[in-house]
Amino acid sequence: MPFDGFDLFKRVRLMLPCIPEASPTDLVNIVRATPPVPARHRSPAEPPHLDFALIRTGESNIRTDGTALEGK
Repeated sequence: MPFDGFDLFKRVRLMLPCIPEASPTDLVNIVRATPPVPARHRSPAEPPHLDFALIRTGESNIRTDGTALEGK
């Protein structure tokens, strides 16, 4: 269906605010997702890579109300 489409990205850079206890400068967090690539000719195979990120939004979700994922 036309409305089932979504954009895919191999890498997303998340700029984090300065956290003085961790670093005196702004931090960058990179989340990656790539499929495995089989060996081809002289190029070696590449394994898959998958990072996860929990992202807090301002939206309410009844499934997380009262849990540790509530974010309060």
